[in-house]
Amino acid sequence: MNSPIFLSSMAPFLNQFVQYKRALNRKYCADAEVLRLFDRYIQSRQITGWSEINSLVIDDFSEISPATRECAQLQPSSLEPFIVSSNSPSCSNG
Repeated sequence: MNSPIFLSSMAPFLNQFVQYKRALNRKYCADAEVLRLFDRYIQSRQITGWSEINSLVIDDFSEISPATRECAQLQPSSLEPFIVSSNSPSCSNG
C-alpha cells in the first residue's frame, strides 16, 4: 500500500499516524490524502509546530480545500497521542 509523502516539519508525526491507522487494518487512503494536502498547506504557511495549529488554521485549510470536509474531519486533537509520545508540545485546543 502506498504511503503519502509528507514534507513539512510535521512529516514524522503524520507518517507515524498513518502507519498507526493502517496497523489497525484500515486502508486509510482518502484520509491519508487529506493529511498530505494538510501537510502541504502547513508547509506553505511555514507552520513549524503543533502549537501553531488551531481551529483557525483548520478552518482556513477547509475553506481552501472544501473536498476535505467530506472525506475527513481533521482536528488537531486527533494527532495528539503522537505529539505527546514524541515529546512535542500538544495542541492546546481539544
